[in-house]
Amino acid sequence: MAHCVLKGEGLVKSFGGVRALKGVSFHLEEGELLGLAGGNGAGKTTLFNVISGLISPDCGSLTLSMGGRTLSAVGKSPCALARAGICRTFQNLRLFPHLTVEEHLLAAGGRSSSPIPPKILLEMTSLSSFRNCLPSSLSYPDRRKLEFARAIATGGRLLLLDEPAAAMNHTESLALAVLIREIISELPYSLSLLVIEHDMEFLRRLCGRMYVMEEGEILACGPCDAVLSNPTVQRALFG
Repeated sequence: MAHCVLKGEGLVKSFGGVRALKGVSFHLEEGELLGLAGGNGAGKTTLFNVISGLISPDCGSLTLSMGGRTLSAVGKSPCALARAGICRTFQNLRLFPHLTVEEHLLAAGGRSSSPIPPKILLEMTSLSSFRNCLPSSLSYPDRRKLEFARAIATGGRLLLLDEPAAAMNHTESLALAVLIREIISELPYSLSLLVIEHDMEFLRRLCGRMYVMEEGEILACGPCDAVLSNPTVQRALFG
């Protein structure tokens, strides 16, 4: 049986009179590439913020189990959760304008116990020729690749990607999905992935299983093809 690295049960979060999460339960297995979809306001980003410690749920449990340790992630700071092995990206690029491509990776791996050498990550992401360049000189897809490489450089074992293909065209997004899958398969350790994305073809290409959220609740879960062929899911995602 696969080992569960992250499990949420009955997560509730309200902002004033708005219930952003209404008893959300989910699980992520070790080495799994798991998708999270839903329309705007479905609760996806709120769930990510709970998992990464930016906000605390009103109630419910969130259990992290990695490296032989099991702990409650509720109430832990983002720094504590990063040290425990969780790393995340955001929908909007958050690169350092005055650091070179290579310096991004060196900074990310500075406190990691088992980082991938920057040289290897640059090769894996086809960014070697840009190692001494600033992010502003990169194309948009290459900046997205740099953000992903920086996340990998932390050495974390659980990676949260928030719309990594945002603003990409169809060809660029599918190429990124293939690249992410290839890199994860080549890592010398098991990396688990939870990814928010509006591009369903991206999720089909990258993930084996997915959850769909609607109005703060889990609407469906299962293999991507089965979930996306569900008429209820199609109405929720595409109208």
